[in-house]
Amino acid sequence: MIAQSENVSHGKGMSLAHFNELRSHGVDIFTGGNHTFERPDNMRLVADNSRPVTAPGNILKRNFQSYKIFKYEKKAIFVASIMGTAYPEKINEPFTNQLEFADELVSYISQQKPDLSIINFHGDLSSQKLTIGHYLDGKVSAVIGDHWHIPSYDHCILPGGTAHVTDVGMCGSLNSSLGATFETVISRWRGKKTKLQIESEGPMQLNGLLMQFKGAVCQKVERIRIVD
Repeated sequence: MIAQSENVSHGKGMSLAHFNELRSHGVDIFTGGNHTFERPDNMRLVADNSRPVTAPGNILKRNFQSYKIFKYEKKAIFVASIMGTAYPEKINEPFTNQLEFADELVSYISQQKPDLSIINFHGDLSSQKLTIGHYLDGKVSAVIGDHWHIPSYDHCILPGGTAHVTDVGMCGSLNSSLGATFETVISRWRGKKTKLQIESEGPMQLNGLLMQFKGAVCQKVERIRIVD
């Protein structure tokens, strides 16, 4: 199981305690996004190559490997995160262009020859996520978009055999604004300096994809959505 972890600990990265808790519940590998860099213990997990935790490797001046390869049931799984760069003013770090970094990853994959290669694309725009999927089609096993928190239902197998979805969606409160209470979000809309509060009441949702592969090529992709 692979999970996006950038918002696990109150919306700001993933703590060591939450990493251990999620591992105990069956999560094998964690990807990351812009909030990953906001929590030092999350970055220590990323920097430790023995830990199954990644962060967007096109954010420069960070002391970590831009991809990781994990063993799962005798299979080598290549996992990397890419930060979309449509809005560079939102990225407070020097970065590599998303396509240039994608090319680097494809080069690493051709050298390392893993059984599967999974790319998590953390981007703002649907056009970005669609384009990167088609750009990497046939070069990687899957391109999974996220960052919206809202699941898209365009999951598919692209012509070259790559699994793709524009946005996998979030795990958390159903009746919330991307996991935060509506009250605190509306207060901020009114110009108040209100701290966002995580919504912990009411029904919860789990969104994901179930993918099946033959070799490195996707054979089947299904949307998972559970509300309870």
